[in-house]
Amino acid sequence: MNPVVYKPTVVPALYCPFSFRASPVTDEIDRGGIEWMKRFRLFADVRQFEYFRRAHVGRFVGWGVPDGLQGPLQVATNYCNWLFAFDDAVCDENLGGSAPGGLAAYLTRIARMLETPSVPMLREDKWAMSLLDIRLELAQYATPAQAYRWVDQVQDYFTGLVWEAAIRESGEVASVSDYIMMWQKSSATLSALAFIEVAGGGTS
Repeated sequence: MNPVVYKPTVVPALYCPFSFRASPVTDEIDRGGIEWMKRFRLFADVRQFEYFRRAHVGRFVGWGVPDGLQGPLQVATNYCNWLFAFDDAVCDENLGGSAPGGLAAYLTRIARMLETPSVPMLREDKWAMSLLDIRLELAQYATPAQAYRWVDQVQDYFTGLVWEAAIRESGEVASVSDYIMMWQKSSATLSALAFIEVAGGGTS
């Protein structure tokens, strides 16, 4: 019997025509993001607080948009922190994730609140109120079109979360085609990328 010979995988160099730069306010928005999370009590415990503090989500934002305006970069940092915390608390680690029916009803109410911030809904819910805070802060820097485009993309994210919960509950494995389509939604990628245009001062 011939022994199995494993050959190391050679990862090719990643071509990137852009020089590495970070926003000069990177550390400031990183600290601001942690303070924002503390204000809304988004940490489950001290252990999770340390996890987010060491994650330095603000660096991810500051390195991604080095020339961005500080205000929108702070809102983007808060949103990315919200996504990670919400996903851990509600979607993934909560006894295997929330059931799709209850999750759909809950996210529908949050979506309604984002579309019309004056609607008196979920005022005691820390996840809804912290996301509403992001929505209101975004409106200070974004055009109405940009703000509502972000709301639409967050709703797409919610759709992806419900799909993910349904797949988890059924025990089925999603097809490659379905996964590629829905991962764009459940990963919240587009709603996070929306901040690039706003931070860059674009007005489309």
